[in-house]
Amino acid sequence: MMSWIALTLVSSVFLGLYEVSKKTAVEGNAVPPVLLLNVFTAAIIWAPFLMLSALDSQWLNSSELTDLTVQNHVQLFLKSLLVGSSWTAAFFSLKHLPISIASPIRASSPLWTVLIAVAFFGERPNLNQWAGILIVIASFLAFSQIGKIEGINFAKNRWVYLMLLATLLGSASALYDKHLLQSSKLAPIAVQAWFSIYLVPV
Repeated sequence: MMSWIALTLVSSVFLGLYEVSKKTAVEGNAVPPVLLLNVFTAAIIWAPFLMLSALDSQWLNSSELTDLTVQNHVQLFLKSLLVGSSWTAAFFSLKHLPISIASPIRASSPLWTVLIAVAFFGERPNLNQWAGILIVIASFLAFSQIGKIEGINFAKNRWVYLMLLATLLGSASALYDKHLLQSSKLAPIAVQAWFSIYLVPV
């Protein structure tokens, strides 16, 4: 039990550092080059694995990475469009909002994912999950009040709306992942690798 708590805390610290790093990166720079360098770094990491898999069929169970249909590649490109749109909206919003407002809005993504899953996929959260949803909604309302103190009106601020759009697109991407992994039977490593490559042109 303690190990899970420790891992959760460590994860939270790194997520917090990641958010601060993003805010720092966009504060003095234009958003498009920051995003391009971000996705280009991931593509560079995955490119050697894809090339080695194509050259050596015995390496890294290459069939998971290379035996994809044209339809699979179209599906993965669509995922890259979803994620690229979400990240673009999020980075522009983060550039213009305080991190104390932008990050909590972005962190509400699980709420929207669950609500979309309930509305469109017929999923039924249990009592604990509904309690968690209510906590997220209450927190979101609390942050809207904090935003007013900082001079940000959630109902009228276009950067808040842009962050909400980014969050909804992120939730749609999470649900699309479920489709890719379960319905299309794509391997997680194939989704991660090819979507990282397709993010560069997106």
